[in-house]
Amino acid sequence: MSRRLIALYAAVAAAAALTIFTPPAQAAAPVKKVLVVGMDGLNWAKVVQANTPTLDGLAAAGTLGHSLLYCNPVANSSSGPGWSTIAAGVWPDKHGVKDNSFSGKQYGTYPDFLTRLEQANSAYRTLSILDWAVLHTQGTFGSAIDTRITYNGDANGYVGEDIKVTNDAVNQLRNGNPDASFVYLGNTDVVAHASGTGSAYIAAIEKQDAQLKQMLDAIAARPTYANEDWLIVVTTDHGHLNPGGGHGGCGINDERRTWVLAEGTGHTPGLRPTDTRLSDVASTVFAHLGVNVNPSWNLDSKPLNVRSTDPFDALTLQSRVHETGIPASVLGWTPSGPSGWTVDRSAMPSGGVTEWRGWSFTNEEFWSRTQSSQNRENGFRLRGIFDRKRVG
Repeated sequence: MSRRLIALYAAVAAAAALTIFTPPAQAAAPVKKVLVVGMDGLNWAKVVQANTPTLDGLAAAGTLGHSLLYCNPVANSSSGPGWSTIAAGVWPDKHGVKDNSFSGKQYGTYPDFLTRLEQANSAYRTLSILDWAVLHTQGTFGSAIDTRITYNGDANGYVGEDIKVTNDAVNQLRNGNPDASFVYLGNTDVVAHASGTGSAYIAAIEKQDAQLKQMLDAIAARPTYANEDWLIVVTTDHGHLNPGGGHGGCGINDERRTWVLAEGTGHTPGLRPTDTRLSDVASTVFAHLGVNVNPSWNLDSKPLNVRSTDPFDALTLQSRVHETGIPASVLGWTPSGPSGWTVDRSAMPSGGVTEWRGWSFTNEEFWSRTQSSQNRENGFRLRGIFDRKRVG
């Protein structure tokens, strides 16, 4: 065999070897992005009654957690404290906002989650669009955010301003490239204040559901959507009294009830956790984007999809016996500890209602409902199941 032919065979063999053993190029990891939509004063119980295919679809495909707000003397169940808690991931005793005056705000120490992202990495592209203008002018969503678009629903009406907010959000989400966005819609709150939680409120909810769909459609129409991993978070700052509307006090079922909904990677479809808090939005955003939370931030926040491994949080809770002011549908107490644990009640005083006789375990909602105006409403840092003892 000629040297030339040998060399040719050798070259062919080498090329074949490269073809066989060269590993395939790995696909780039999807780019993670987040959209947080805030709907002011939205009772989830009314969402259930309304025709809301977008919210219903997100809830079915994602995780939905309900919780109760604080009330005075910690803060009013109003928008200033509510949106500050959502934005900063801490409770009013830290962010300092106790009512809609924003007096005492501590946003320099506890900034919003978009500002935190900018501080962690200025390469993040951040966006905030809203029509309750004070959320920008007061700095609830701060000036470090890359793009802030402000409308004035108080001056111009929230029906029209919500449309402008939605149109801008659609444009930014489809044609821009934000990594993390906050969009606020306010008309539901205004309608509830004006006419209660009846048919007009239901219609306002349905309108905002359609506006949310416009935003999600804009995301799906992005040319880079196939290579992106989007987390959608929807939440509210407070509820409304039913049927008359209004909030700010210590009512349980309506004005103090909030919720956080998250749909995306890592969020179990149909999950309804009982340990969610309104402050969890911030950490849910950080977790999706892979941002490590610095302990110095001192957040009161955890990702919505992180579950407790504490055996006490797995206890099977019962409905009320003597606490007849609590609906029978609310499961919230048990005298029994986890397997392997015993409760020594020998030194405990006797008497009292069944739920609190001796030593019991309960959750925040059941405890808060037990009796109003005894500051039980302000156990807002309680998560999961905790113990309460009768002391006399």
